[in-house]
Amino acid sequence: MRLVKLAYVPAFLLSALVILIGCGGGKEDATPAPSPTVSSTTSAPTPTIAPQPTSTSPAGNPSAGSVLERATIPPIEIENVRYGGTFKEVLTSMVAQLDPKIVGDVSAEWGSNWWYERLVAWEANPDNMFEHLVPSIAEKWEISSDVKTYTFHLRKGVKWQNIAPANGRELVANDVLVSLNRYKETDAVQQPRYQQVQSIEATDASTIVIRLKEPSAFALNDLAGRGEVIMPSELLTVPDWQTMAIGTGPYILQKRQLRVGSTSVRNPDYWKKDAKGRILPYMDRIEGVYITDKGTISAAFRAGQVDTGVSGPSDVLNVSRSIPDTRVFITGQTGAGGGAQAGIAFNTKNAPWSDVRVRRAISMLINHEEFAKTVVTAPRWYYGFPLPWTLVSDTPFKPEDMGPYYKFNPEESKKLLMDAGFPQGKMTIKTPFKFTADRAPLAQVLQQQLKQNGVDIPLQSEDNSTHFSAYYVRAHQDLTPTYQVRVDFSLNWYAENKYSPQSTQNTSFIDDPEVNKAIKEIKVTLDKARSQQLAKILWNYDTQNVYNIWLPLIDNFAAYSPRVRNLATRWSNGGRPLPWLTDGPRTTP
Repeated sequence: MRLVKLAYVPAFLLSALVILIGCGGGKEDATPAPSPTVSSTTSAPTPTIAPQPTSTSPAGNPSAGSVLERATIPPIEIENVRYGGTFKEVLTSMVAQLDPKIVGDVSAEWGSNWWYERLVAWEANPDNMFEHLVPSIAEKWEISSDVKTYTFHLRKGVKWQNIAPANGRELVANDVLVSLNRYKETDAVQQPRYQQVQSIEATDASTIVIRLKEPSAFALNDLAGRGEVIMPSELLTVPDWQTMAIGTGPYILQKRQLRVGSTSVRNPDYWKKDAKGRILPYMDRIEGVYITDKGTISAAFRAGQVDTGVSGPSDVLNVSRSIPDTRVFITGQTGAGGGAQAGIAFNTKNAPWSDVRVRRAISMLINHEEFAKTVVTAPRWYYGFPLPWTLVSDTPFKPEDMGPYYKFNPEESKKLLMDAGFPQGKMTIKTPFKFTADRAPLAQVLQQQLKQNGVDIPLQSEDNSTHFSAYYVRAHQDLTPTYQVRVDFSLNWYAENKYSPQSTQNTSFIDDPEVNKAIKEIKVTLDKARSQQLAKILWNYDTQNVYNIWLPLIDNFAAYSPRVRNLATRWSNGGRPLPWLTDGPRTTP
């Protein structure tokens, strides 16, 4: 069983846990799906978001009709395109070196998506908050019928940026072979995910074959779509190459100074074209400015010194008041406490949490609407969910899909507690609910809601290091915060990390034969309909038995300069649209 090491948590989850954003299977036989080949030419569906519960704005929150309530998902905008100009982005993080084997996906510094590319890319769906895999420098791929061999066919005509020592030559399979083999090395942050690899082979100049030790229908997500950028093989021979970047991406790194910023210029030999067949990229230059303070970012935005970087409901609302034509978009959904989706997990190995009646009772004492209104400052809230609904259904989930135990029902809760042996339906939780400073509002509202209905729970704040060290060894006796990613990663990621008995992120100690069987089948199932059925098993098991209480999600927002078009700041490794500027000086490349 491969487990995610604390040293390698996906960057967006780690930053959400500490600051902000595994795999395996048993030995039980499972039959692969009848369709033996999966082609990259079929895109994932892009269903639309159904209307969700809307909170009434409390005092100090955005009022009805505000720019936040009118915000939409960033659209694809490629009409009346202008070429040229300089885009000014905010870098809130910069890495000391640019070796992806050491730092993983360096997309905390956006430049990694300007400079480098991967075999496949995560592309944002146009109609919802999630993403799907699309071809990148691999034009297509096949998965063998035994789900153990992945064959990638490289796109013809992809050239390295015209910088020594690559000097604009064409990308070949050996480049991919060298890059991916580095991620298997023991000091690579990707190495835990690459333990499943038996071999990587370049069978000809444009074909890469990855063979696995065990069947895995989701190896594509693990091995090719995150931090596994492809570099030219000769780059590794250059002294101090970790300060350089040579990729196949749309922009060339021209200069970079740690904790100051970077400059990237247009790659005139970029292979990709837009949907209308026009040459990419559009802009001539990208200036990255290193700023970490939110107030300074907002001030720079108001002064026109940066084109984006302002996020979060309050800051976005404030800058939009200063600049009325600021473009405001929804860029994702975050947990009610901020950052990654947050929830409450029970230690079901201990009484009384082993009693499903008690777990259901606690869940029905949480008023999700009031919770969202109290904790957040956004105009919309959504029920938190155990899995992204896109993994479960072709249509968005509705509130009732969360089941009866997500409804606020103090009377039924009291009956359940009395049935479970708690006189008058009241109880006292013995050990503190521990939280980090950024989760204090969440913990305090939880405590207040439970206390109003006869359940007392002490609180205890602790530093990030102590908190997450305990989190990853599941040291809680009673209740604990739990976390998960908020993007549409593979179903296998959720199954293995949140529901597998061996996973340290299975903070409720779920260990059920039906769930374990579903996890094993998920790993080898390529058929979408069957995967959705298996996802529904996990969804129903979690919500019906209340192993986790997933707390409300809220829209996250970003402000863009009025001159920026086609920019999506959602988590899209390599699949993000390329922006253009309305004041670009040219109509042609």
